[in-house]
Amino acid sequence: GDHWADLAHRGDSSAGLLVIGLAGSPEDHPVVAGVATRLGELTLSASLLARLSEQRLALVIDSLSGAEELAVLVQSATAALAVPFDIGGEAVSVEAVVGAASSTPLDARATLLRDAEHALRRAIAQHRPWVLGSAADRLAPSGPFHEVRAGVGHGRLALRYQPTLDLRPVR
Repeated sequence: GDHWADLAHRGDSSAGLLVIGLAGSPEDHPVVAGVATRLGELTLSASLLARLSEQRLALVIDSLSGAEELAVLVQSATAALAVPFDIGGEAVSVEAVVGAASSTPLDARATLLRDAEHALRRAIAQHRPWVLGSAADRLAPSGPFHEVRAGVGHGRLALRYQPTLDLRPVR
């Protein structure tokens, strides 16, 4: 709570946020602890690693040099989580998808979580391992109707029309 508020008001550097969506059995605490440890090792500038829900983790980067560093961090997180975890002598694989967003010192930091969550939803919908959110994404159409239209446009859905018939007797 306090950290989010502090991040929203800090204006001296860029900040980044990675939201990691886990699939499979994320309620398994040793697996989540392993994921958290690997994510924490990615950068020295990470200031907060939080569990948003059973299937989502967030990694906040306080001091980000720019979009290039965020792209490297997202790719590194994806690669690090692709390696199986040793849990009690057993190799356990985790399916993870990463969404990320950044803000410059002039941007509103309050939108970081929303933008990163939006990028994560896009990555899941597009079957991609990661997506970087951008300022242009805020202006792009979104929501369920847009996602259905995008699915139809990319051949992932077939759109069929059902005719409406009026079966009332004609007078």
